[in-house]
Amino acid sequence: RDVIEMYGDAMDIQDEGYGIDLKYNDIIYLPENARFSLASQKISWYNEDLGFTRGEHSINLRPNYTYILPNGYKIEMVQKGDNTVVGRASGARSSNPYTSWHLKGTVAEGSFLHKPATVSGGGKSEISKRLEDMVRFGPVFTADIQGDLDEVERLINYDYSNVLRDKSMKNFLQQSDGDSLLHPKLCMSYMLRMLSP
Repeated sequence: RDVIEMYGDAMDIQDEGYGIDLKYNDIIYLPENARFSLASQKISWYNEDLGFTRGEHSINLRPNYTYILPNGYKIEMVQKGDNTVVGRASGARSSNPYTSWHLKGTVAEGSFLHKPATVSGGGKSEISKRLEDMVRFGPVFTADIQGDLDEVERLINYDYSNVLRDKSMKNFLQQSDGDSLLHPKLCMSYMLRMLSP
């Protein structure tokens, strides 16, 4: 209701309780209780008596549309794209052929990061790279889920006090005053070093 009072001039308000942007008709403003279902490709919500048609309502969830909730959270139905640099006509294969549809959410707040590393090799360019390019998408298969989880538990509970040859030195876990690999003071790089041969 507050969104309509503040931004009602910018949208075409529908009786069902959602709005369509007047300038960009592919931007849809939804109520805060909207539920998204990729399986049914529907967005549904329930209206109380707030000046709209009371009851359960739904619209189609469509690609190339942007859905915005009252808190500014943006949801889009997107397809993981093809990372091929050269077109398929030349016979190039995609480095990421997994192209299923999924919902992508974006928080309406920017993230700020101060990295005071001004020396060469300080990692300044790494913080501006997209994480999406570093994640491999695809189905995951495990033959023995219980066996895999037991192995993870073994790694977490392992006694890492004897991993260094020089017993007078503290390992990364001891340096961070941690008692397990899941200790909040143990950074990811230390954990990776401890698990690397």
